[in-house]
Amino acid sequence: FRLVTEYRDAGGVVFLDNSCFELGASLDNDLLYKTYDIVRPDIVILPDVLGNADATVERTLAFIKEHPDVIDHAMAVPQGSSFDELIECYKLFRDFRLGSQSFAMIGIPFVYPWLEKEPYFQANERIRLLNFMDREGIIDRDRKHHLLGTWQAREFAEYSRYNWIYSLDTSNPVMAAIDGDRYGPRGINEKPRANLDSSWHLTEEDIDMDLLMHNVKTFREIVNG
Repeated sequence: FRLVTEYRDAGGVVFLDNSCFELGASLDNDLLYKTYDIVRPDIVILPDVLGNADATVERTLAFIKEHPDVIDHAMAVPQGSSFDELIECYKLFRDFRLGSQSFAMIGIPFVYPWLEKEPYFQANERIRLLNFMDREGIIDRDRKHHLLGTWQAREFAEYSRYNWIYSLDTSNPVMAAIDGDRYGPRGINEKPRANLDSSWHLTEEDIDMDLLMHNVKTFREIVNG
């Protein structure tokens, strides 16, 4: 919590994740709220279930109706078993109101269960999804959006014209360095094997910090064009 406070004091925005990607479904609603109440993040990612629109809507709306004090700090994440189903889930969250209030942010997932889990296809699907929703006027351009994770960092070069994208999160350049993989101008082709669960115990002495800083610098160049 000291690190959270220092990060916020330095101008950082603190996000509380719900572990959906790691577990397949969010942490229990009560546990997520208890954690929110302790950490008091700027944004909490509301409960969702990977690839399941109905369960995601049910858990998200149950959470926010039970804890309406959270809505100013809430990020809803649409899910779906198909391209069209995910878009319908997005529309529901986009249009949702609790009194006069709406979700502070909407997150866009990076795992699409209707496609094989191959990095190239998965990354391209989010590009296709965001391009379609922007072109068709589905995106709420006055709402902040967050991109959750990535399969390939090169996808972020496609979004420079979208000022409704506020933030993104990924450990991709760091995990690539832990694997010993050096970023090229468009990152790396494969999703890193390393993940946070397998790397939490590492120290600076265990990591090639020059490689890590190269990857982070290149990642920033990809994102910023």
